[in-house]
Amino acid sequence: KIRTAIEPEIEMRTVYRRSPTSSYEKLSLDGSDEECSSSSMEISTPPPSPLWLGARNRGVEQWELGKVLFIVSFFWLSALSNWAVLAYTHDFAGWEPMPDIVFKFVPEIQIAHKMGDYFVTSSLICLVLLIVFHKHRLIVFRRMVFIIATLYFMRTVTLLGTYLPPSYSDNARRCREQHANFSLERLGVRMFEQAIRFGMQDETGKLCGDMLFSGHTLVMMVCMLTVTHYIPKKWRLLRFFPYCFTYVGMACMIVSRRHYTIDVVIAHWLTTFVFTSYHAYIESDQFSDRRQSVFHSYAYFRLIGWLEANIVPGRLENVFESPSEAVLALLGVKPKESAPREKLGVEKIV
Repeated sequence: KIRTAIEPEIEMRTVYRRSPTSSYEKLSLDGSDEECSSSSMEISTPPPSPLWLGARNRGVEQWELGKVLFIVSFFWLSALSNWAVLAYTHDFAGWEPMPDIVFKFVPEIQIAHKMGDYFVTSSLICLVLLIVFHKHRLIVFRRMVFIIATLYFMRTVTLLGTYLPPSYSDNARRCREQHANFSLERLGVRMFEQAIRFGMQDETGKLCGDMLFSGHTLVMMVCMLTVTHYIPKKWRLLRFFPYCFTYVGMACMIVSRRHYTIDVVIAHWLTTFVFTSYHAYIESDQFSDRRQSVFHSYAYFRLIGWLEANIVPGRLENVFESPSEAVLALLGVKPKESAPREKLGVEKIV
């Protein structure tokens, strides 16, 4: 809903559109478009946060400090909770692998273990490149961190609720020795080992028991869905790479027996649901549409609404931009204008 401070006879022929970068365009029905300042209109959007930092310039999104700190804290709490649960469940998970439909027909392929790690790394590279070159990179980055944190929190709940035994054919050789008695000191040491390695483990002597929800599949799916959703249309053929990395990587997770089939399936379903529902909620055309949505009755989506309160509803404009332009804009440096064509020895066309 937009109200303009102009004459009634002109008001019916003019609408205003605001982009995610807080620039306004006046769209006239006669085809003439021009930019205008926010002082000439009143928009029924929530008031800006008091933690709003600086001004947007040349497509560089503002960071809201309080929300960023919340998202980062949520991410690290989710990661720490995953490592804590793994450190705990290792001593209580069974040692005999469970039957699996894929294991019944496909033998364990150990080389697929490393291949799966390579595909995870390749998917992350695709995600990083997208965020670096996307015009609204900070918005995309903030959304992805929050979604990943949400999924890792859900993974913590599943790991803590049910202890599945490792799926290797030689669990006794691959996994560390189990201890019958719980030790808080041992738990802290294991968590510290996980933290300094950011969740990565050695091939032998590893902590086992983090089944039921594949973390590798979670990461690859988020990368694939993000690239698919935010890549510009003219670059859409590049979506083939994250698709390939993700689904081949998921197959590697199973045939290497790093995860059961159900682990990968659950991770695929939950990641797709969280990513899709998040964007279905925030990409409503109006803030009022969000409040009328069935999602709004859940506290989680009201939290998302708070995080997205100062971002214009609707889908982001997917455009690539050199990261150097964003850096210059943050520093307040104006890019050098190119010399006139006549000074470059090119004849001016009239």
